[in-house]
Amino acid sequence: DHPRLDQVFDVFAEGGSLWIVSELVAARPLAALLAEQTLTPYRAAEVASDVLLALRVLHSYGWVHRNITARTVLVCDDGRVMLTGLAVGAAEEALCGYDPVPRPPDEEPVPAADPNGTFGPGGGVARTAVFGPGDADPEAARRAAIEARGV
Repeated sequence: DHPRLDQVFDVFAEGGSLWIVSELVAARPLAALLAEQTLTPYRAAEVASDVLLALRVLHSYGWVHRNITARTVLVCDDGRVMLTGLAVGAAEEALCGYDPVPRPPDEEPVPAADPNGTFGPGGGVARTAVFGPGDADPEAARRAAIEARGV
């Protein structure tokens, strides 16, 4: 729980869709705000500072967001900025067949989903795109997304 990160309460798969239950924030995506007006240099620096603070918190727990866009940055009605979308990324990664939860440094690496390198770097994602998710476990996706929000 951090004031610059949206809080996720539950993640589940139902009816072929992934559902994420998160806090209701009185905010708009940065993309919507930028479509209406440009930010002053000072306000742009404030937004960037808040996003960097959120990233610092995530990185201190070993997490990487991987999808920071003007749609995953929320500008709240009270002026603060929040980063959202981490649970979505973690759940999607788990549904693609690999574990988004970082391993402890002393743990042995998990074998690659594409050991022969058939699909090149990042082969697990490319393989999933070609052959489908295989044994992807929606419950594992739910657990991973909840663990992702355990900051």
